[in-house]
Amino acid sequence: MSESLVERVVLLHVEGPRSGEVDSFCQPTVMIGRAPDCHLVFPTERGVSGHHAVIRLQDGIVELEDTRSTNGTFVNDVRVDRCALKHEDTIRLGSIGPLLRIELPDRERAHMPLAPTPPPPMRADIPATQQAMPPAGGQLPRSRSTTPHTPLETPALAPVAPPPPPRVAAAAPAAAKAAGGAAKAGMGAAPSATAWAILAGVALLEIGVCAVWILMKLSG
Repeated sequence: MSESLVERVVLLHVEGPRSGEVDSFCQPTVMIGRAPDCHLVFPTERGVSGHHAVIRLQDGIVELEDTRSTNGTFVNDVRVDRCALKHEDTIRLGSIGPLLRIELPDRERAHMPLAPTPPPPMRADIPATQQAMPPAGGQLPRSRSTTPHTPLETPALAPVAPPPPPRVAAAAPAAAKAAGGAAKAGMGAAPSATAWAILAGVALLEIGVCAVWILMKLSG
């Protein structure tokens, strides 16, 4: 909404001597008070000052200013010195004085929704089922391609031959066999040395026994 559309202010008398009456103003300044030179005059209201308040229309903004009144000016039951007015705000002159309600017709019209766009007229020479109707939301349907879609062919990959086994793996059993043979050979040599040690021990024992027997004979 553009604020510049506000060109007229309507004041509805809600309470006071002119209750139910309506005043409309198009000038940029509206003076309210008891003095006869005011635009809106309340001559019999003692609670209203001579020049009580002023309403200004400037740059699309409606503004109210209290002009140093004796009993003050109230907008929506709040005392103000100066403030912007909105549609249907209430203005009271003094604490118990006349009550006005401001209406901004031009602003009201700006809030009215736009009329919907009527559909295009139907043509008699074209069947109703073939006439294009605008879809909901105002969006046009996307066109569909009539060209058949051909899937892409992926070329077949040649099988990869596994690498030959390393030679070290073939030589491992031979090395293990040779090591086992050496171990067996060592185990066979060990019993031969032990047998020779036993024989030597037995021979020394026999020699000792013979020596003892000879000594016993000689001493006897």
